[in-house]
This record gives sequence, C-alpha cells and structure tokens, in this order.
Amino acid sequence: MDLPGLIANNPILAHPVLVYLLSASSTSIANISAYCDALAHLPPTLVSLDVIGRLLRDTTPAVDVTTGGKSTVADVVRSEVLGRFISHSLGWVEERERETREDEESGDWSGGGDRVEIEKAVQNLCRFYGSLIKAGMVDITSDAET
Repeated sequence: MDLPGLIANNPILAHPVLVYLLSASSTSIANISAYCDALAHLPPTLVSLDVIGRLLRDTTPAVDVTTGGKSTVADVVRSEVLGRFISHSLGWVEERERETREDEESGDWSGGGDRVEIEKAVQNLCRFYGSLIKAGMVDITSDAET
C-alpha cells in the first residue's frame, strides 16, 4: 500500500483509512508497525502534519504495538510515530539544506533543495510542534521529549 501517496494526494480519505488500518481487529501487530513506520518517514509537508495531527487526536480504540493490549489510535501514533516523525522531519530539512548548499557552491541548480520549500517545512514543523506543546502532548521540561 502506498500510504505516502495516499496522504499526499487525498488527506481527507487518508485519515479514516489510517484509523481503520490502525484499529481493525484483523490487523496484525506487524502490519500496524509497518503503517507506523510509513507515517514516521513522511516528509514535513502541511498535508503530512495535518494527518499526523488528526491521528494524534483520534480516540478510536486500537491495539498497542508494544504490549498488544488495548489503546487508542492517538496513543499508538504518539508512542510509535511522533518522535520518529519529528526526527525524520529534522533530518529531511538538514538533507535539503545540505543539497542546496552544495548546489549553490558548485553552481548546479538542477537538483537539491529549494530554499522556499525548506523554509516552509521549517515553519510548518515549528507550528506543528507548538500545537503539540499547547495540547499538552509534549512536555517541554522533559529532555527526553524535547
């Protein structure tokens, strides 16, 4: 299944599909882990941030990937996706900045990152993280969470 494509091209449909995939009793823990991995590796686009944000507020019952016990979609996404998603997003921004810097130094403008795209990703990621703090999903006094 192409979750990144679904999220990028149809975020309105992506949210309920992901809720179903993460909460269906027939979904194996291995599949739930694969879906979480796909979510964690999304680029920091506005659409991706919106879908992750919706999932973080979703109280639909789900299976906890770690314990196999009962949980919610929000709990699964927070424990299995959020930290890796933010880490991957920061890596994505750093990689684009490196590519752009290399292209500028070599005079090659055919590849690499686009400054506007990078700036927009940073801005969106900061807003997303700020909304997590406001919602109490991230404790800024905890070094582990920040």
